[in-house]
Amino acid sequence: MDKLLPLLLSFPSHPPPIQPLSDEQYDEGIKVQVKNIRKVPGKTLLQATSGGEDILNIINPALNSIPYAFALLARVNDVQNALKPAQNNTPPAELLPLWEKIVLFLENFDSKQVRYIGPETLEIITIVAALARHLGQPGAAVSPIASAILRLDPEASTLTTAHITLSRIALESQEYSRAAPILERHILYIPTTGRHPKHACSPRLRAHEYLTVESGLTKKITIQDILEYFSFAGSILIGLQQWENAAEYLENVITYPVRGIAVSKIMVEAYKKWTLVKVLLTGKAPAVPANTNSNSTKAFHILGKPYDMVAGLFEVGSAPRLNAEIAAGMSIWSGDGNAGLMRVVLGAHQKHQIRRLSSLYETIPVSYISENTVSAETGVGLESQGAVEDLIRSMISQGELRGTLVGAQGDRPAFLRFAPTERVSDETLVEKELAEAMGRIESMVEDIKATDHLLTHEKEYLTWVRKQKKKQVGASYADAYGGDDLGWVVGPDDEDLMGVM
Repeated sequence: MDKLLPLLLSFPSHPPPIQPLSDEQYDEGIKVQVKNIRKVPGKTLLQATSGGEDILNIINPALNSIPYAFALLARVNDVQNALKPAQNNTPPAELLPLWEKIVLFLENFDSKQVRYIGPETLEIITIVAALARHLGQPGAAVSPIASAILRLDPEASTLTTAHITLSRIALESQEYSRAAPILERHILYIPTTGRHPKHACSPRLRAHEYLTVESGLTKKITIQDILEYFSFAGSILIGLQQWENAAEYLENVITYPVRGIAVSKIMVEAYKKWTLVKVLLTGKAPAVPANTNSNSTKAFHILGKPYDMVAGLFEVGSAPRLNAEIAAGMSIWSGDGNAGLMRVVLGAHQKHQIRRLSSLYETIPVSYISENTVSAETGVGLESQGAVEDLIRSMISQGELRGTLVGAQGDRPAFLRFAPTERVSDETLVEKELAEAMGRIESMVEDIKATDHLLTHEKEYLTWVRKQKKKQVGASYADAYGGDDLGWVVGPDDEDLMGVM
């Protein structure tokens, strides 16, 4: 091993040269190193130094990511081979040191270097999820995978295999908050095939240009992968009560273009959740987005009819009737994994009743609210005016209601003063918000240019243009769209996302 170490650490050189390497020089040097290390047998990488040290304790993964990754995988394979005869009964204590090394790599690797060992990097990401499950702590893999995604793509805007692994394991373990930094980012790109940059190390490349199928950093993303990721992300954000973000993800699922009459199960399940989330956001029965396929819309309303009924009653029905409808359909909500979300809908009904009063009154006695609003959770009014005041205070403190609660003083009863509909901001706050908005716009400019280029140069778009020229007047968009048929896909088992609340 002592003789091998110089080869393992030969590139990149440390300290770096005074004159930085060109992209071509770096590309050539790192490819030679990868080629040489691939020739080293795994058993050789398991050897200790003459001083008895493990090379994983010598190599810094932030400086020499490539040899660290190969040595790490050699140990993973060695442990896996040892586990086979033991039938997975190996004590966790023997796996924990390996776990620490894997996490160290995923949280510290050099993004430029691992672009040249995509298959190995993706394998390590896959292993950390499997190992976490083996240790009985699947949620422990969420943070390392999220860190790896951000190291590869600081914007996390290219949908990769790692994203899908992350969403699956976060949903499985209910480690929602740790996955949020990834799920809160917008997906702008899907990895391409047949197009990989000549010099993957170039600092001028944007993440979607090197996160290709050819790089090995991701597998090919299928339609089902896309739908699953958006669906899983929406479900996780429901668990975090990030209603607007959840609605956006679920809307991406239900508006996904389909051809013919086939609508996937995962799209129908997303519609059910989307309906309830939109009710929580607006207090109204939502209209299906205009860009939803007409056949999908029909399927949603047929298969999601019980949810449409609840949404309609939430908007115009009485609290007792809403309570009865939800109670009668409890087996449906439970079977769909939406019982917890439905309980949140029940609890939100009286809050929406109170908010609606702001369109009629500027100031209103609490006694009036107590007499004219009813809890859908019980079907009757709250037990006392004090309970109503507590509810109003809670709504104000959580930002669900803009107003001021003034307590009773002498003969004057307690009352609620609604704040103006339009928010009044001071000049400093306005300037800060404008600066933040400009920053967001500037960061979007390059993405807009890139997506425009991709749209007008992709084979699918050119095929679509040709079909558009040939199609008859009045032909449906579905007939003109050049996508794959989307059949009924079997989705993951639903679980009650709000059950832990």
